[in-house]
Amino acid sequence: MSQSRFLGMYNTRSQERAIGYFKNLITGTLKAQTQAFNLIEKVAIKSFPYQALDIVEEDNIIHPPTFDEIQLRNDDEEFEGVQISKFRKALSKYYCREFSDDRISIVDCIDFVPARRAWFNGFTIVTSIYYARINREFRRAGYYVFFDNAYLTPQPESRRKWFVGEALFFFKHIFKNRTYSWAIVRVLKRNTTASHDKPIPVVDKGSQNIASKFAVISVTNDIKRQVGLIKFIGSRTKFSVVAPSHVFNADMLVDAGNIVNL
Repeated sequence: MSQSRFLGMYNTRSQERAIGYFKNLITGTLKAQTQAFNLIEKVAIKSFPYQALDIVEEDNIIHPPTFDEIQLRNDDEEFEGVQISKFRKALSKYYCREFSDDRISIVDCIDFVPARRAWFNGFTIVTSIYYARINREFRRAGYYVFFDNAYLTPQPESRRKWFVGEALFFFKHIFKNRTYSWAIVRVLKRNTTASHDKPIPVVDKGSQNIASKFAVISVTNDIKRQVGLIKFIGSRTKFSVVAPSHVFNADMLVDAGNIVNL
């Protein structure tokens, strides 16, 4: 048997032929006076049901399993690396911007349905660190998103500025009897442009000792595209922003956002 080739098995008939093939090779007996091929036959038959197609599991490829609702109460706890108090603050601030009402505050239990990936523009799948952690895909870094967000100016009028962040996870949340699709992102510290070319957006991650800035954004209205980061030579924290099938051709410094406005 040690010199025999590997024999692939795809159906019941293939397994029967494989068992017969190895029966002809085995002639010895065990100490229990049992023919070895009888044991192989029993093991093969018992293991066959586990090799069969799982229709329920395969159906999840087309219809992914739904996530259970999450309830967060304790502000000192964390969910996917985000402290609940900061999550609550980011969610409250988004609704304040969305409804132009700075009195909105999420104080009760936060009920939401999380998701690891989201459809963007109907054909692009945006992933998250939540998904990357589960599937061990950190090398791809497909969780960076380029987004813009509105904030109130002293005039007052609403303006939109661009940011780059790491999508931590996506979620659905009901507020005022309406369901919203949000993403929570870890926003990169500083936005600027390359000194030699203003249309090239540049971000600075900043020091790891600086507290992270979290923001809640809309999947459909705020996220503009999935992006990648190219590290600056001679800098540990500065990165150029690149986007697949897209060229930034305007002066990006004009609408570069400041994280204090989120």
